[in-house]
Amino acid sequence: MTREIALIVGNGLSISFNKHHSITDFSDTQNPLSWPVFTPGQKNLLIQNLPHLNEFIQKNKGMSDFDIFKLAAKIPFINHPSVLFSSSGKMVTLECRHFLTLAFSYYSIATKKKMQATWPWYQWLSQHKYRLSAISSYNYDLILETALERLGVFFKDAAKPLKYGSVLLHKPHGSCNYESDEAFIKIDNLSYPLRGYVDNNQSHFRRLKPNALITPRTEPMCVIPNEPNIYDHYYLMKGQDTLFHEHLAKTKSCVFIGNSYMACDRPEINKVLESLNPDCKVIIANPNPCPIFLEKIESLNIKFDIWSNPKGPFDSNNNLITI
Repeated sequence: MTREIALIVGNGLSISFNKHHSITDFSDTQNPLSWPVFTPGQKNLLIQNLPHLNEFIQKNKGMSDFDIFKLAAKIPFINHPSVLFSSSGKMVTLECRHFLTLAFSYYSIATKKKMQATWPWYQWLSQHKYRLSAISSYNYDLILETALERLGVFFKDAAKPLKYGSVLLHKPHGSCNYESDEAFIKIDNLSYPLRGYVDNNQSHFRRLKPNALITPRTEPMCVIPNEPNIYDHYYLMKGQDTLFHEHLAKTKSCVFIGNSYMACDRPEINKVLESLNPDCKVIIANPNPCPIFLEKIESLNIKFDIWSNPKGPFDSNNNLITI
């Protein structure tokens, strides 16, 4: 069987998972600041040990989590202690990364325990697993990885470039289980609050094992909402990006699952569309696709279908769709 299907995964996959599995503590993936995220090795909430982010939140009370992160993403880097280590300095952005990485680690542990084979996207992946070629996920969580592992699908990502895998996994915005390689950066007795600023070092990184997810990070890897991709120049990430787009040029179907086509993501999504071969068909699995996204696809003369069933990859008769 030929591997000719590519997936582009957004937050809609996590929303679908939460609805099907009745996730409560981590129900709203766009507002994680209210989640029960505890400090590793302690009984208090992590946000209490991220003083710069905590003060930044208090200064901007009434804002949604998404807008808090959006504002933090715009903070300029000024390498001076009086600015860097303040509630308006880049330390806020770094603490956002630490919070999001650990928040989605807790979330990933919870979703792994809950995952059921009755989830429509699990069923769809099971039916198409031998035809998957490459997947790009903009999510920090590990829902997709858990499903692939349970289905016996071996994948290779940038954290394990030499690992054997039949499916290429591309996570351009980072992942909650990515951590700086200890051979590159090592800090003894890691704990929160942070004792210094360590960020954007183009370090080699590794994939943390499941039992190490709830641990302090040396250098978390996640592009916070509305932040430009700060990892696109990283040696390993850039190599994975090149491989991913080479795979796209050979695919016959490209399925976009729950992508909102946010302005900050458009250059990367447009690059995906422009990398597809002329015969590739785009499938948009989204009950409410962005009109601007549809206009972009039409401008490139790409054939497309829309799967609009809110329950998942089902047709109008609630039968699983096969491509």
